Amino acid sequence: MLTALKSSGMVPERVTIVVGTDFNLTEPAGLQLLRRGGVRLLRFSGKQTFHPKVYLFETYDGYELLLGSANLSRSAFFLNIEAVMRLIFARRSDVAADVLALLKGLKRRSVPWTAKSIDRYEKNWHQARPIQARGDKTVSAYLRDREIYKPLPAN
Repeated sequence: MLTALKSSGMVPERVTIVVGTDFNLTEPAGLQLLRRGGVRLLRFSGKQTFHPKVYLFETYDGYELLLGSANLSRSAFFLNIEAVMRLIFARRSDVAADVLALLKGLKRRSVPWTAKSIDRYEKNWHQARPIQARGDKTVSAYLRDREIYKPLPAN
């Protein structure tokens, strides 16, 4: 992703990415690479599960927004079948104001990733690998037993 940012002419130091670590699916090697490359990385620290996949790019005369199911992971961008919608809108539009307000709120509820915090996360990530490899049903049960994940009640 860092290579793609640089080859597109984007300056990594002007890129901010808010990342959630719910269910330990975010790849720590990718976090380290982006952080070392100059990208401003933030970890969502709110109480809710962080699930949005919103990628906003500022263009000469407005914004491009990618909104969809693609996580910030190798599998999402290169292996999975994902659904992503591309929206283009003017800088001075209601859509721009709403999206920027949403992102500002996410940033306010986030903390910077450091090399140390990524190392701590990586330990959790490695511990979760064998559990995740057993399948979603087992992962959900594991998380539910530890009160990390509480499914919504059935209608």
